[in-house]
Amino acid sequence: MKKIFLTLVFGGLLSLPNALPNQVFSHTSNLPIGVDRTLANIGYTIVVTKLELLPIGAKMDLTLGVTIPYNGESNRLYFSATDVMWSEQGGFAEETVRLSLVDDYRIPLGKSMEIVLKKAIRDRGTFAEIDCRGLNFLSLDASLIFDNSLVIPADCQNLPCQKLSTDFSIVIESWSDLIVDINLPAFQIPTLEGWIFQPNAWFLILVKTENQTSHTFQTITSKPFFPAMKISGKAYLSNR
Repeated sequence: MKKIFLTLVFGGLLSLPNALPNQVFSHTSNLPIGVDRTLANIGYTIVVTKLELLPIGAKMDLTLGVTIPYNGESNRLYFSATDVMWSEQGGFAEETVRLSLVDDYRIPLGKSMEIVLKKAIRDRGTFAEIDCRGLNFLSLDASLIFDNSLVIPADCQNLPCQKLSTDFSIVIESWSDLIVDINLPAFQIPTLEGWIFQPNAWFLILVKTENQTSHTFQTITSKPFFPAMKISGKAYLSNR
């Protein structure tokens, strides 16, 4: 009974912090079992999907579902980790556990832009870190992609061409942390033939208000540039 309790104490700590051993066992005897928690404004669910008892503790598979304030109904990111070791003394064998994003996740920003969170492959991609207390942070590895109708790469000669994109990474503990300094490559605007823009000091800001979710792509600077095109920011313009 002691070994069973120790291997299942993770579920007890999160969902039943004051539970007796037999109470923890009764709640974890039927898998999968999960618990809902919140880190700042990030809601998440940790689920134990598989459990194998071992002489030195236990081995388990975990799934993490994270709610994001975008995409309406399809607003969950899913992470997973397999063969996570749990010690007989209680607690993860390693201090923290890293769960990998299981697939690319797209966040539309209007009709002309989108963010793609990249699935984790080996040591690259988007992942979450948890410990026995719950979620610590999300590490986002993403691309910001522009449709050809908005902007095109500077070296594009004929449409359609490869979409303009830029990569960024950020670690967040709240969705309010999602303010990213990005480096955009030089680009053209399809309706302005012959002109090339070299942007500088651009930021991506995703804001969730109390009553609604709004996505804004902004540039932060002291000087507006070319206001008739609704482009603000420090930029360099050259005629090719």
